[in-house]
Amino acid sequence: MVRIHRLTSVLLSGVLALALLLAEYGLLLNYDRSSEQERLRHWGELGAELLAVRLQEALDHTALLTQSLAHQSASLRNPATLSHIAQTLLRDDSNYRGLGIVRKIMPTQRTAFEAQIANNIRMLKNGHLLPSPSLPVYYPLESYLPDDANALPQGLDMGSLLSSRRTLEMARNRGLPMLLFSTPSNGHRLLDIVTNLDEEGRMLLVNLRSERLVQSSLSTPASNLLLQHVRLVAWTADQPDSPSLDSHPNLPAPVGTPLLTIKHTLGGSDVLFGAYALDSSPPTLSSSSYLMLGLSALLLALLMALHQYQLSANTRLR
Repeated sequence: MVRIHRLTSVLLSGVLALALLLAEYGLLLNYDRSSEQERLRHWGELGAELLAVRLQEALDHTALLTQSLAHQSASLRNPATLSHIAQTLLRDDSNYRGLGIVRKIMPTQRTAFEAQIANNIRMLKNGHLLPSPSLPVYYPLESYLPDDANALPQGLDMGSLLSSRRTLEMARNRGLPMLLFSTPSNGHRLLDIVTNLDEEGRMLLVNLRSERLVQSSLSTPASNLLLQHVRLVAWTADQPDSPSLDSHPNLPAPVGTPLLTIKHTLGGSDVLFGAYALDSSPPTLSSSSYLMLGLSALLLALLMALHQYQLSANTRLR
């Protein structure tokens, strides 16, 4: 009978210890999961705020550049002027890809403008440049640098790009740098800053390196961890279905609920920044949690041994 009682005691103690360890495991797992989510939200917030700062810096730089050109309207007809600006702005380590002059052209001015640039006003359709149809107003590129394989073609009507005409009109009317998110027919997203230059309809167009803008905004001591675990995206109110900026553009469009969203008004656009977790693997315990769980198991084992020792002592006394 004594052996049966002691065996029952050992089994009950083991079941109780196992239940306590499983409960502790669940609590530690939930704690580590919450801590990981909080850490990812912190990294996402840091990246979103830095990206917003980078965009605002680009807008402010463009405003200063516009002010310096405000009294040089006549010299803008000289290609050397734009070339001089491009040499100081378009460096390998900068966030700027290209620089151009956009003109607001009315239908009565189209023939003279096309003769000036020796080219037609054109629009993108299905990846091909076609002569632009008759429109109430055009916003063609008068010039663009650098003149390489990635250059926007001269005469391209920027107003023909998706969601561009309204922003161009606002830039003309407000006289402030505006963010221009556009999508040509090939689906490639463009991020530009456009601002009014003079009363003759000229506007300055600054093309941003969106991929470098996102990467450089995450240049923090924890950038490696951030880029590995957090995907930073940005949308505009005009195009909420597809990101205008994406730190991982080669991945499919993000789905699900983001870790966080932050809204900023930048360059006349309401930009919504979001952060998504990249690692979808099931959560695991951290090393400190495993250590705590091991110490708990050792403590329970000592308590069970002490309990059995007391049972043996009571048996001897009886």
